[in-house]
Parts: sequence; C-alpha cells; structure tokens
Amino acid sequence: MSVYISKNLEWDFLVSGKQQLVAADFWALLSPYCRAFKPVFESVAANDQDVKFVKVNVDQMPHIASKVWDTRDTRCQVSQGQRG
Repeated sequence: MSVYISKNLEWDFLVSGKQQLVAADFWALLSPYCRAFKPVFESVAANDQDVKFVKVNVDQMPHIASKVWDTRDTRCQVSQGQRG
C-alpha cells in the first residue's frame, strides 16, 4: 500500500536518516505517463512490505518534489538521497 504525502514534515520524517528504503512516486494528475504508471506502482507497493511506498503530487507539493526530482523530466528517475 502506498501513502500520499501532503505535508513537508511527513516527507522530512521519511528521509531523515532512517534505514528504511523509501520508493516515491512523484506524479501529476494530467500526465498520461503518471496515470499509466500508477497501477504498476500500486501493484508493487501491495506486494513489498519491506519498502515504504509514497506518492507525491508534484503540482500540490512542488517544494518536496524539487528536492529530489527534476520535474522537467518525465522519465522514470531513481535517486539515492536528496539532491543537494
């Protein structure tokens, strides 16, 4: 199961040095790529309890998305830690 991130504190808590792996789906409502990827992400999230799966709406939470995601690039990106 994935969790929607709606506050800065939620994101900060997730990435604050914990050893748990976090998989984040940075998505946009109007993106056809995001809509196509959603069932894949949800399927993997339902079957893997060792990873914390979260979703971040880039339109509602751009400040979180810009910390780790190049929002101009719609391809799938994998990142370890925050961009500095």
